[in-house]
Amino acid sequence: MLDAYPTGFFSASLQDLTLKFEIAVEQNVRLFGTTFNHQRLSTSIPCFDTLVWGQSSRSFSLAPDGAAKFTTVQDKFEPYWTESVQKTWMEFLVWGQSSRSFSLAPDGAAKFTTVQDKFEPYWTESVQKTWMEFLGPILDQDPFQLCTENIPTWTTAYHMLVNLQIRGFQTGLTVFQCANNLALLGICREPTCTELVTWISKHKHLGAWKAIKTLDFVTDSRQQGSKQPNLSIYAIFYILWKHLDDSLTDSDKQILGFGPMFVEHLLCKVRRYTKRWLDYSKEVEKQENQQESNAAVWEAGKNERDCFVFPFPIVLKKDEIIKILESYDVTA
Repeated sequence: MLDAYPTGFFSASLQDLTLKFEIAVEQNVRLFGTTFNHQRLSTSIPCFDTLVWGQSSRSFSLAPDGAAKFTTVQDKFEPYWTESVQKTWMEFLVWGQSSRSFSLAPDGAAKFTTVQDKFEPYWTESVQKTWMEFLGPILDQDPFQLCTENIPTWTTAYHMLVNLQIRGFQTGLTVFQCANNLALLGICREPTCTELVTWISKHKHLGAWKAIKTLDFVTDSRQQGSKQPNLSIYAIFYILWKHLDDSLTDSDKQILGFGPMFVEHLLCKVRRYTKRWLDYSKEVEKQENQQESNAAVWEAGKNERDCFVFPFPIVLKKDEIIKILESYDVTA
């Protein structure tokens, strides 16, 4: 379990939460007016943005593409350290495609006019009652001091969030990541391979499922349309998790917060990085040839001495996959 504790982001009441956002909104209005226009700004200014998550921009990648004008990491970050920008500030433009469900600016689908209206659904009596029933014996306790058996499972937490019927937290990645955050905070257990595969099997339009196809794994088409999780996905996910679990050092795992949750997150990035790492196919082919000829033997932990060495073998041979499947642990 990762060490994580609630921070000042959390509020004790609807009034406290509303006040925090009202202060930020008032500051934004003073700076930009009621309609944002970046042309009015001559320098970077302190501001709070409520819209943060989404698809990142290639402008912030360390992998140069056709539009990038840098060749080293230092070249990349030099513009951030010029005299004109060496001031204390928070950028008001956080990159990514945000969801209007989480905006403080009402749109056609929103049914609120004030900040308090926005957050009231999170504080209704029924919502608070559901949370109290969910927490049970860990209510007002430090979950990191309790036995794992007393902590709700990830699946229980996920379904609890969905059943709250709060707009924006009923489907898709938001409620999924919310359940993951509860696990990181110790409020529920971290998800198992089985729990995550069950979720992935029901969300074939999202990154983890697409990554399995990108990595050229073959799934069992006979289970398409079935309400039961695809058994071949269980095998594939377990292979990847076990491969990393056996290869990464304890130091690697601590840095990554390694576990099934990390593997799902890693899968979500596969398609993006195969597109950005233009020589990915060539590198894989190179390593395959090296493994076949035994020209280069992968060594566990060597990456801690040589930053150019992968922390795990990129190529998995058939006999290694069979060995992993034979070691299958139903508790993983």
